[in-house]
Amino acid sequence: MAVPKILAVDDDADTITILSAVLEEGGYLVVPARSGAEAIERAKREAPALVILDLILPDRNGLNVLETLKNLASMKNVPVLIVSAMPDKLLIERSYALGVCQYLIKPVYPLEILEHVRKHLSRSSKAPSLRIV
Repeated sequence: MAVPKILAVDDDADTITILSAVLEEGGYLVVPARSGAEAIERAKREAPALVILDLILPDRNGLNVLETLKNLASMKNVPVLIVSAMPDKLLIERSYALGVCQYLIKPVYPLEILEHVRKHLSRSSKAPSLRIV
C-alpha cells in the first residue's frame, strides 16, 4: 500500500520541519512547499492525499491558493486543512465556502494536526467515488 502524501504549505521553515517530523512519524510522506506557487506546482506533480495550508504566504494569499487547488480536477476532492494565526470569522467562513474540511487556529499542537489528518484521510477514503461508465 502506498504511503499517503501530505502537502504541507507554510512559509516558516521551522513549522515545516516540525510538521514533517510528526507526520512522517505518523506514517505519512510530507511534500513541503514554502510559497503559493510552489504549493500549486507540487500539488499538480505529487497528487497529495491531503493538504495542510497556511494562509499567510510570501507570494499569494492562502485563499487564492486554496481556490486554485480546488479548481484542479485532481485536487477537487482532496481534503484541505487550514492552519493559520488568523481567527477572523469572515476568513473562516470564506475558507469553508471554498471547500476547506478543517480550519485550525495557531498555535496548534503538532499531534493535534496529526489527529485531524488521520480523521480526514479516513473520511475521504470512505467517501463514495463517482465512476463514469
